[in-house]
Amino acid sequence: MSDAFEVARLPFPVTPIVGESLLGLLLRLAERNGVHDPVAFLVECGGTHTTVSSLALSDSDISRLNALCGIPEGTLEPLAYRPIGKGLLNFFGTGLRCEDLALQHRRFCPACSAESAHHRAIWDLTISTACLRHGLALQDTCRFCSRPADWSFGSVALCPCGKPYSAAACIPVPVEELRALRYVLGRIDGVVGSLDFLDGLAPVHVIELLLGLGTMAMGRTHRRRRIASLRDGRIGETLNGGFDICQRWPDAFYDCLGREQTGRKQAGLRYGLGLAFGPVASWIKHPGTSDAVRAVLTDAMGRHPHLTYAASLRSPRVVANDDGSLLTLDEAVQALRRAHGKVRNVLTRHGHVVRDDFLGGGAPVLVNARAVWRLQMELFDFADEKTLRALLNCSRGALKVFLRAGWLAPATGAAAELAGRPVWSKKAARAVLDDMKAATAGNRRPRKVAPMSKALSDGRFADVDWSPAVMRSAFQHCSWDSDAEGLAGLLLDEQVFRRTPAAGPSTIPEAAVKLGVKEQVAYHLVNRGLLGCGLISGLSGRRVSDADIAAFHAAYVIPRLLGLDEGRYRGWTSEQLVAEGLVPVSGPGVDGGRQFVFRREDVERSSLFSANFSGLGGPNADGHRNACSRLA
Repeated sequence: MSDAFEVARLPFPVTPIVGESLLGLLLRLAERNGVHDPVAFLVECGGTHTTVSSLALSDSDISRLNALCGIPEGTLEPLAYRPIGKGLLNFFGTGLRCEDLALQHRRFCPACSAESAHHRAIWDLTISTACLRHGLALQDTCRFCSRPADWSFGSVALCPCGKPYSAAACIPVPVEELRALRYVLGRIDGVVGSLDFLDGLAPVHVIELLLGLGTMAMGRTHRRRRIASLRDGRIGETLNGGFDICQRWPDAFYDCLGREQTGRKQAGLRYGLGLAFGPVASWIKHPGTSDAVRAVLTDAMGRHPHLTYAASLRSPRVVANDDGSLLTLDEAVQALRRAHGKVRNVLTRHGHVVRDDFLGGGAPVLVNARAVWRLQMELFDFADEKTLRALLNCSRGALKVFLRAGWLAPATGAAAELAGRPVWSKKAARAVLDDMKAATAGNRRPRKVAPMSKALSDGRFADVDWSPAVMRSAFQHCSWDSDAEGLAGLLLDEQVFRRTPAAGPSTIPEAAVKLGVKEQVAYHLVNRGLLGCGLISGLSGRRVSDADIAAFHAAYVIPRLLGLDEGRYRGWTSEQLVAEGLVPVSGPGVDGGRQFVFRREDVERSSLFSANFSGLGGPNADGHRNACSRLA
């Protein structure tokens, strides 16, 4: 059955409508051709999609759907919510998180369904609780049978019970409750709003920030939650609550923190950094929080006018002088999670101790609460060598070369002293990766590439200058792989970056090539002490320097090499030299060597040498000089 569907198209094709998603197109295609369950139909035809999520969200092949409906894949791909980056999905050119899309239930506007029977992709957004065009709340169930609207029934306009969705209840939504939704949807459509504070953020970060602030403002939890489910029914209220805070940023944000703080004070909780600002502190530290949102919250907390903490100090002698911006040293130790002596020494050395009595009088040591807050945020941003290798996705050796080149400098200051070991800023490391990605954007992928994460420790690239100044000028020969992480995403052109290793001490096989003999002969000359060799710091194995090779040529002669003068001089054979009475220092019958070696002074004093080169010139004089110059 699947083979027949591979070549046969459905008899009644459909054309995509502006603003329609891939799932909505599939429903209309199924309804037009009388298919009851569109996803099951694709499976029967040999497709790889077994669920709605796999069809809409996964980065899989849709060629089977293309063969069935006859629509080009280039037209279908933009309609699907395909992954475009780490944790992001494509929503008509805008990157959104997976939790920003809700496909477990299909929602609809009764008035829109009556005007045109097609599913709008904007209804798939989790924050879309109302239709901006008609001012009506979106519905997800049938008015007559109360059955949830889903993707398993092949119809956009009709419920399986046969009743139209356009007959659902029309519940109007006040205009003031749509202000946050209208702003976010406008940002997704590319319309810049009137809030300078939010206009600099991407739509995905705007949604994250508004829902997080709204959740905190509503007091439902003291920690950051994921987006509430559709059955919660308070997404619109949460979104508007966060939008109201952003209207008076950061004063409304501080007021929200003050209400949270007052409640904790009335509950009798001790004061401190984590207890007073627990919601925002846990939000900032949460690994799922994006860097853009974390930067906004950290900046706002850093500009807090008082950093007031709940409760009061134990000692009555300092209660009157406490304006809410002080912490005891014990609380600073708990907040920074470091040894008491280290925290005390670092805060004292950097002038963060406001009041101290180290004479044992009983008065607490008070420190600057704002400084403690900043130190805690800096410590959270620090990464040790192991964490940095994971962030940059490279080996230990590659990381050493990368740091030695000057791309990242170790952190300094009070927070680095508290860390007690070399640390680096994760924010700075991410900024370096972003700079590399931006500098190579749009470049064509080289034919033969090498990821920078591996090239840093590869001997073939040993002579490459990895310094930022040189590499930034060479980024035109690089491209970026969006599917890779860290430095593995920067692809180098091997033909440009790979160079022949610089001249230096040779290994014994390399020295054999320079001498023009076999490796066994070179090893024999080294073992006999005729060819100098030694160990060099930083290099493995025995090495032969150019000076050792020159000394060998000056002291010894290999007869076979005397004929290398392009035919102008035939040279002597070993038998001729032995017949003249010369005694070889190495060779067969002498020390087991495979090649005869004579002392140069013996050769030059021989009668054979004087007969051919007696100073009278001759046809072979220049040839001998050429041969000797080659050997020397």
